[in-house]
Amino acid sequence: MIKRIKERIKMVELPVGLVAQVEELLTKQEKVLVSWVTKIESLNLLMIFKQGKGVYSTKRFFWQNPSKKVTLVGLGSTNQFCSNKGITSYQGVHEFNQQLKKQTATNQKRRATGALLFGGFDFDPERGESKEWQDFQSAFFYLPTYLVTVLSEETYLTINFYVDSQTDLHQKANEFFGKWEELLEEQIVPKAAKAVVTNKTELATTEWIQAVDETVELIKQSTTLQKVVLSRQLLVEHDSVVDVEDVLERLMMTQQNSYFFVLENKEKAFIGATPEQLLAAENQHYYSACVAGSAPRGKTKAEDQVIGEALLKDHKNTHEHHLVVEMISETLRTLTLDLNVSGNPTLLKNRDIQHLFVTVEGKRQATVPFLMAVKAMHPTPALGGLPRNEALAVIREKEPYHRGFYGAPIGWLNQDDEGEFAVAIRSALLMEKQSILFAGCGLVAGSKSAEELIETRIKFQPMLRALGGLDHE
Repeated sequence: MIKRIKERIKMVELPVGLVAQVEELLTKQEKVLVSWVTKIESLNLLMIFKQGKGVYSTKRFFWQNPSKKVTLVGLGSTNQFCSNKGITSYQGVHEFNQQLKKQTATNQKRRATGALLFGGFDFDPERGESKEWQDFQSAFFYLPTYLVTVLSEETYLTINFYVDSQTDLHQKANEFFGKWEELLEEQIVPKAAKAVVTNKTELATTEWIQAVDETVELIKQSTTLQKVVLSRQLLVEHDSVVDVEDVLERLMMTQQNSYFFVLENKEKAFIGATPEQLLAAENQHYYSACVAGSAPRGKTKAEDQVIGEALLKDHKNTHEHHLVVEMISETLRTLTLDLNVSGNPTLLKNRDIQHLFVTVEGKRQATVPFLMAVKAMHPTPALGGLPRNEALAVIREKEPYHRGFYGAPIGWLNQDDEGEFAVAIRSALLMEKQSILFAGCGLVAGSKSAEELIETRIKFQPMLRALGGLDHE
């Protein structure tokens, strides 16, 4: 095997233009970030994510959008950004990315390849720190050492590494490529027995019901407050360390029409299958989606159709969705030209739940950086409420815990100021033998706490199923 790897290494040649870029940059600065992109044979990215567990177990990410046109796996960390500076962290990540760009030599020509950053933000940095989320802080992003990108039918490998004037560039590239080849040759270690769920605890249910009732009353009495999203937690305990790869694989098997994501740091992994796009930037356009209002799936096709048609006509849910459409459209009008809303709501269906759904797009104004647009969009009324600041004040008062990255932007951006962020719902924070699951519901004047409790239990199901915690499946 070693001989075969060495033979491959001898064949590795960096593009001439990339070498010239490195040499030019080294005349101006002490070190250069080399971001070498090469097209490779098709790979199973879930398998690559699994194979990276040994060497890169605390520094991996996975991302796939619902159309499956972009799938990403990141292994290792060449650089990272971690900030506890609250809301200014958006600007901090933007500046960090721009500084990296000045240091970078690359042959990147395709979106979602090259020196790409992946990570997320805190839902509400003003809540202060929490023990569970302290490793992620207000923002956590990293530049992977190895990035594998699948764009439709094409697969690319990016290797990101630093060099200085004393570095033998070709030797360094061959070393990194050799390690990549070794990774491909490694056999996946047989996984241990699946972690068994030993206990499930819905946290502070009585207090949550009371908070819902009080919040609905606030909305009824207020002349301004229209909607508040209150979330709650489910603590799941296991008999052994949870295998994040297994959880991801089960999510991908059961949750269609979803963004799949994993973000690891140290001994924790934030994972989810969310239906909700926040903002994408591509070809000088912004794209977003309005997802709100929900109903369970039917047990039969006929029953499912009846439930879906009722959801499309339900006053409480259509009002909730209309608030989201209004806010997202209003925000994007300040960031785009020629804004277009897709029309009347349609149904976005996943295994356990269905939502009202429309899309929004417009030509982006070049004066606003992508991450500043993401900041302007967050939180939408689907996860915060309306008016935003008034709703956030209620959430801070009524929710007894820190949301962390739940309900917040998670995704990627490249050095061309393009990328895509989803809203991190249907998610869990995996912490070795414990998992914290999150679910929320939008409260308006017509909400009833008993119905909202049922809705959150439905929203727990995708992640609970992936963890093996549903009793009858």
